[in-house]
Amino acid sequence: MAHHVDYLVLGLGGMGSSALYHLAKRGLNVLGIEQFGVAHDRGSSHGETRIIRKAYFEHPNYIPLLQRAYELWHDLEQLSGRTLFNRCGLMVAGPPDGAVIRGVHLAEELYGVAVESISAVDAVERFPGFRIPDGFEVTYEPEAGFLHVEKCVQTHLEQAQELGASVCLNEQIREVNINHESIEIKTDQQRVTASSLIVTTGAWSSRCLSE
Repeated sequence: MAHHVDYLVLGLGGMGSSALYHLAKRGLNVLGIEQFGVAHDRGSSHGETRIIRKAYFEHPNYIPLLQRAYELWHDLEQLSGRTLFNRCGLMVAGPPDGAVIRGVHLAEELYGVAVESISAVDAVERFPGFRIPDGFEVTYEPEAGFLHVEKCVQTHLEQAQELGASVCLNEQIREVNINHESIEIKTDQQRVTASSLIVTTGAWSSRCLSE
């Protein structure tokens, strides 16, 4: 007989572990299923670190999300007593009319992101490992840094479990049945029904969604 949960999260990497934690924090009955182990080496959250920055030049619509992310990482550090984020600053260099530099300044203008404009000479003095091409503009974002990504995944899962979430590791999805009334998942070990489903399976999403 299948057991029922409010939310079922498939894939427990960076996104899935975070979703599981925040759902559990809301008092929901949640289950996370991962086909490998915690912070395994076959997903996009593998490795020591990931960069994080507020001056997201790709598009300014991301910046409110990043500002909130900084707050949430700080909260998780305080809750767990672990260092998850290291602030080290970020230097960016490029043509003044290029998309990168223009995007950095747009983040500064629209959202007040702290950005310093520094000369090429000062940049080389501060960061002697670089040589700045003639005509390039240089910016420095002091609040940028990096996350210890595997530790972030582990911490989210541990905190989610402390809040009552269930985690199943090394368990593969065999069948997904979705209709207007329910969601049913069959794995190689159990059958689960859920009111809502979150799929964060990365490179395996096509396999899950094709079901």
